Amino acid sequence: LAGLVRWDNCARAAEFLRAWEESEPQFGCDLELCFEAVPRIKLKSQAEMAKAGAIVGLTFPEADEEYIQTYAGEWDPDEIGEREKQAFMEALEGASMGTANDDA
Repeated sequence: LAGLVRWDNCARAAEFLRAWEESEPQFGCDLELCFEAVPRIKLKSQAEMAKAGAIVGLTFPEADEEYIQTYAGEWDPDEIGEREKQAFMEALEGASMGTANDDA
């Protein structure tokens, strides 16, 4: 996820992540792992968080809202600020609903 945030196109990054998950389910990256990765990769800005959220939303558009809220609720507020978390969640929701900016 850290490397994919640096790609110019969120849709292509999501395609790559989805293909990886489908080809290597044992070693791929599911929704829970993406949420666990967010604090570890130390994204620095709301823009990076929004891009990560868009990638996750495009990769897992069918993700259950309850799981999303649970996973995001596990983030330490000292590591991920409220504005950054909101940027991630809004982008994820927009991507899941098909309203994301692919070049975010």
